[in-house]
Amino acid sequence: VDVANARERILAINGMIAQLCFDESYVFCDYYNAMKDGKGGIVQTYANDGLHPNGTGYAVMQPLVLDAIKKTLEN
Repeated sequence: VDVANARERILAINGMIAQLCFDESYVFCDYYNAMKDGKGGIVQTYANDGLHPNGTGYAVMQPLVLDAIKKTLEN
């Protein structure tokens, strides 16, 4: 898996998505900030390859997406 410059690409894409959500009044589900390590990458136990979530990573993501769904349905 080519993860060169992954942090920069993820931050740029997340920024664009977050801005779109703000502009359109959509809920933004931010997995990155919940899963990043001290260096801006994903916590090693959350992804076997350093990029794609494994079962532990999905367990971190689950409450975030459920909260985003709840907020979406409330609006």
